[in-house]
Amino acid sequence: MSYDYSGLLSVVVSSTLVNQLDLSNIADIIGDTGYRYNQALANGKGSGKAQAHWHDRRTLAESASEDLDLSALPGPHGTVKFTALKVIIVRVATETAGAKISVGPASATPFAEVSATLGPNGILPVGNPVDGWTVTANTNDLLKVANTGTGPVTYDIVLIGEGSIT
Repeated sequence: MSYDYSGLLSVVVSSTLVNQLDLSNIADIIGDTGYRYNQALANGKGSGKAQAHWHDRRTLAESASEDLDLSALPGPHGTVKFTALKVIIVRVATETAGAKISVGPASATPFAEVSATLGPNGILPVGNPVDGWTVTANTNDLLKVANTGTGPVTYDIVLIGEGSIT
C-alpha cells in the first residue's frame, strides 16, 4: 500500500509586555498578529519532506516509564518505521500539580536528540525539518518517556518524519 504525506509545522506566539508608568505606558508587543513560523512538509525524503506521522495519547502510572521504539510504532494504518524524525511534540495533558514527565534517551539503543522534563500542561515542540534526526533500528531508536512526578500522568505525543508504514 502506498501513502502520500503532506503536513505543516506551525508555531504562533502572541505576547504583550506593558510597563505601566505614572503618566504613560510602554508596550513591547511581539507582532500585532503574533510571531509566526510555518514550515510546509511535502511528501518524500530530504529537506522539508516527510513520509509518515504517528501520534498517541498515553498514560503512565506513578514511577512508570516506557521506551517508544521509533522504528516500530503500531498505528491505525500499520507499523510506522521512522528512519529520520523531523518533528517531535510532547505535551503533558495532566494539569494536576506534581505531574511531571521526562523525555529523553533510553538506556539501550537511545535516541538522544531530545531531552527535557515537563510539568503540568508543559509542552516540548522541536523540529528539524531540513536535516531531520537519524533513526536507525536497533542502534538509536528508543525514546524514553518516564513519569517522574506524583500520581498518574497523561501525555500526548506527535512524531513526523521519514520512513515507511507496513
